[in-house]
Amino acid sequence: MRSLMHNATAYDAAYLALAGQLDVPLITLDGKLAAVPGSTARVHAVTG
Repeated sequence: MRSLMHNATAYDAAYLALAGQLDVPLITLDGKLAAVPGSTARVHAVTG
């Protein structure tokens, strides 16, 4: 998670780390969150 904190806010890094640990997809409206480098989570950006 420490490497994620250089590329995302603390709470975004926590969501990414949790999704990665639980091996579940993270669904977000935030395109920047979906593009954070260093994440092992499966992130799906929803566009509206």
